[in-house]
Amino acid sequence: MCSSDLNYIIGDNGSGKSAILNGILLGLGAKSSATDRGTSVAGFIQHGAPSCKIEVSLTNDGSLDFDRYGDKIVVRRHIDSRGVSKYAYPDS
Repeated sequence: MCSSDLNYIIGDNGSGKSAILNGILLGLGAKSSATDRGTSVAGFIQHGAPSCKIEVSLTNDGSLDFDRYGDKIVVRRHIDSRGVSKYAYPDS
C-alpha cells in the first residue's frame, strides 16, 4: 500500500512535526508566508542569534543529473537577521 518513496512525519501534538516541515520549506526557498508562521524569514532565527543556516539533503536516485550531483543533492540556505538569504549547493 505505501510507496518506499513516501515519508511520513508523525507524532503527538506539539512534538515538532510542523517545525520539521517548515525547515524543509524554508531550506528549499519558500517564503515565510508559505509556512503560516511569520511575515519574514528573519522571524525563524533563534532570539539573540545573528543568523541561521538550514541544510536540506535529498536522495538522488539518478533521475536528476546523477553525473553532476551524485547520490545526494544538498541545499544550504543562510538567513541573516535582516531576512537576506544566500544559497549554496556544495556538491554541485
